[in-house]
Amino acid sequence: MLLNDYLEVEDRAIGDSLVRYAIHYQLFGELATLYDALTHGRVLTAADISLPFRLFLLVQTEMVGVASQLLRRRITDAGVLTRRAIEATAAAHQLWKHPELGDSFEGAYPNALHYATIDSWKPAASYSEAFDTRVLLDDRTPPWPSLKLLYEFFAAISSPAGPWTTLPYEVIHGALKLRFIEQDRVTVRLAWESMLDTYSTLLEVYLTMLSPAFDVSQIAMLRVALFRWRSEVEALCRQPHETIDDRSTLTDDHGAGR
Repeated sequence: MLLNDYLEVEDRAIGDSLVRYAIHYQLFGELATLYDALTHGRVLTAADISLPFRLFLLVQTEMVGVASQLLRRRITDAGVLTRRAIEATAAAHQLWKHPELGDSFEGAYPNALHYATIDSWKPAASYSEAFDTRVLLDDRTPPWPSLKLLYEFFAAISSPAGPWTTLPYEVIHGALKLRFIEQDRVTVRLAWESMLDTYSTLLEVYLTMLSPAFDVSQIAMLRVALFRWRSEVEALCRQPHETIDDRSTLTDDHGAGR
């Protein structure tokens, strides 16, 4: 399959998604606005830009990337980005509870500038110990158990031996054709709704951690807005899934999508 052939199918997937999942896309945009409120809601100083705040910006970046992947129906790729967002949030939570670990976090890769050495990308022992995800995600208080489950799920699908690693394929005229774009509408819709829930949960965590940098009234207003937004998402999730035709109408001659 030529790259241009794939990009044509991807363009059709985006157009179809903007129509079929318009409400999901709109809600993602509204959630992005709530994220923005933490970066533009007040005049920030250098002292306000803590390590947890910097990791919040990383999560915000991943959220936008996930919306882009969902429009393209690259469901597994959206999960890989979200795995990184969950890990970043867990690290931010650790730094929020233990700010004395900031030096270990900043010095995670002390040999990074020594590109030619075998240990260039070996993390420091202090960082590996303090930011081991098995420890970071072992908190039993909500929402960490559900975030841990999602993290492990996304870790599995990003593994070479994980589920969905082998792409669907078919043989057409003796040639192997791969299918990169998710074709099942129910799967795509569930992915949208799962990501909406996940990134709203991550925002709730950051509202708690970053609240000292904002007025109490600002955080309260954001919590109210997030609650109302979640009510809309819950109403959307209660709507019945399609039952007549659960397949996308996307088709191509190269097996890239359906």
